[in-house]
Amino acid sequence: MLDLLFYSHPAGLLVLWPLLIIWMKEAARRKRERIRRQLRSDFRVALHSLAVSFRAGYSAEHAFSACGRDVRNTLGRESELVREMDALNRRIRLQLRPEEVFAEFAFRTGVEDVEAFAEVFSAARRSGGDLAAIVRSAADTIGAKIEVTEEIEASLAARKSEQQIMSLMPCLILLYLRIASPGFLDVLYGNVAGACVMTCALAVYLLCVRAGNRIVEVGI
Repeated sequence: MLDLLFYSHPAGLLVLWPLLIIWMKEAARRKRERIRRQLRSDFRVALHSLAVSFRAGYSAEHAFSACGRDVRNTLGRESELVREMDALNRRIRLQLRPEEVFAEFAFRTGVEDVEAFAEVFSAARRSGGDLAAIVRSAADTIGAKIEVTEEIEASLAARKSEQQIMSLMPCLILLYLRIASPGFLDVLYGNVAGACVMTCALAVYLLCVRAGNRIVEVGI
């Protein structure tokens, strides 16, 4: 589509093919980001379950086992967090220390709030303090932070939609001119000068799209 709109010549694909690699990397990054955000949101369920289990006097091993059941019942078996909790509990059953296993889980997910809880949980296990109170306090604090972050994301949802629409507008305008006024843009196609102008326009357009995407992701 970009070749049709900006070059209208098969040779334009030679210029545009690197964009496919960039687009694939960006799509993979966005997919990881969606998974990370969903994990962060679902982690509130795990926090609540762990806080309840520790308050009831469960050991760490039993608390994580109960947490695994709770998140499975609440989120369903297809949830990424459920799969992670199942893997975590399998490792705990191999007699590995719960704090070490959870720290590995937090590092693997890359979710800041999970990593923060892992540090608090590990410190509480080492200090031998009131684990139930420490976990409950951490769960309340981190849970509140997750809620605030989700509120920010919700408030930016409309702006993201507007940004996506505006990103498409230059291409839609070119497409409209190609359809409504055939020949109007012919001076820009099939010659070196026109190709250079369209290449510069495409570069500016892509930079603006990237900048817009980064702006709406600030703070999330």
